[in-house]
Amino acid sequence: MSTKIIGIILIVIVVLGGGYLLVSKPNPKNDSAEIATTQGNYATVGDATESGKSLKCTYARAGAGYNASATYYFLDGKIRIELMAQNTTSFMILTDSALHTWNDLTEKPRVTTLNLSGSGATSEAVVTSLMRTPLSEFTCQETNVDASLFTPPAQ
Repeated sequence: MSTKIIGIILIVIVVLGGGYLLVSKPNPKNDSAEIATTQGNYATVGDATESGKSLKCTYARAGAGYNASATYYFLDGKIRIELMAQNTTSFMILTDSALHTWNDLTEKPRVTTLNLSGSGATSEAVVTSLMRTPLSEFTCQETNVDASLFTPPAQ
């Protein structure tokens, strides 16, 4: 496997793992305030994608020592994910042909792209894993999602 594919897989695992931890983290009891955690309309990312609706799904938590949030955008089978935690934002865009990932740690984003147009175990595993990501604690609403959100930044 090439180094680039291994790097992309690691980035995807970190982003998906961060999203899972965000949703599954228990509420701290002392001095914490839950920002917005209401039941969503879709069980998984795959369900929201298959709805064919233009959606924005949000989730956020804050407490003693942490502040994290996630926003998922859906439009025409495309998905954009923004995960914010510990003053860092990670981004992911999934289209029919590619998965793009980057973060805001550098002044100029370094976008990593995994080509999904060919068939392969890596591509299928990444997409399957993403589609199974739970959205049950997200608040999802239909909205006019701007198509420009699904274009990664210039390198």
